[in-house]
Amino acid sequence: MQLTESQKSQIAQIVTPKANAIENGMIKVWMTTDGQFKLTEGSMNFRDEDHHFITMINIQNEEHPYEEDDILDIIDHQEEMNQVNVPTYDVVFNDFTSSNSKGFQESLEYCRDYVEANNGTNDSYFADYKGGTVAVVCNDNGKRIFEEKVK
Repeated sequence: MQLTESQKSQIAQIVTPKANAIENGMIKVWMTTDGQFKLTEGSMNFRDEDHHFITMINIQNEEHPYEEDDILDIIDHQEEMNQVNVPTYDVVFNDFTSSNSKGFQESLEYCRDYVEANNGTNDSYFADYKGGTVAVVCNDNGKRIFEEKVK
């Protein structure tokens, strides 16, 4: 899965000032479970399942400062080289006796929208799991990001 243009723009907005503040080094980009982007420098890492590593940007400050377009070009190149790891999510249904998943590998927003649009209908597994729960689950670490009763 690739970053959306909006996500790339958000990353460029937060990376550009950081890139211009350091001489040389690595900036790591992370995505939180609520879709926000966070940065660490060098060997620093987040060590919890609420942060997903997205990519690493090598900063080599030359004579000119970085512009947002420079960062966007770096991100595009890294996507072409499969060096961007965007987390994917699935929709999972549970009740006291069984569990099923949609098998999605989609964005968090897509999965939340799917639940919002279909909960309370008889579409898909919603009819079978009335009274149970429907959850949006991260495919990378199995963490439940969002859960509600099936209506």
